[in-house]
Amino acid sequence: MPDAEIDEMLDFFANTIELATPEMVAQHLAQAKTDDEREMVAFRRSVFLCHHRELAKAGLGEPLGPPFVEG
Repeated sequence: MPDAEIDEMLDFFANTIELATPEMVAQHLAQAKTDDEREMVAFRRSVFLCHHRELAKAGLGEPLGPPFVEG
């Protein structure tokens, strides 16, 4: 994999924190101008939640609760 693709992938995962709370998701969705942008917001949110769910399953973190997920 070329270095540029690796850097882009790492940036993508690092930036998922921008969608940590439902309020942040709503803000990004409001700023999205196209369906593709809205789909990417939803996908990045699912990556964020999945990552933290897998950390909790492995015993490397606590399950997410408020304010990260709606209770």
